[in-house]
Amino acid sequence: MPLQTGLYDTAMKTVDLNLLGALDVLLAERSVTGAARRLGLSPSAMSRTLARLTIPL
Repeated sequence: MPLQTGLYDTAMKTVDLNLLGALDVLLAERSVTGAARRLGLSPSAMSRTLARLTIPL
């Protein structure tokens, strides 16, 4: 099934690619608290950062 290019284009315009570093740390730590600690953030700040990665459909 081909990718819907309109949705992909919209997603790429709205996602801040700098947030992928936070996602990478989260996946490595497997914990929001651990990722926050590693990045020097509070858990709530880390959660807000990750929330910015969501793509509204």
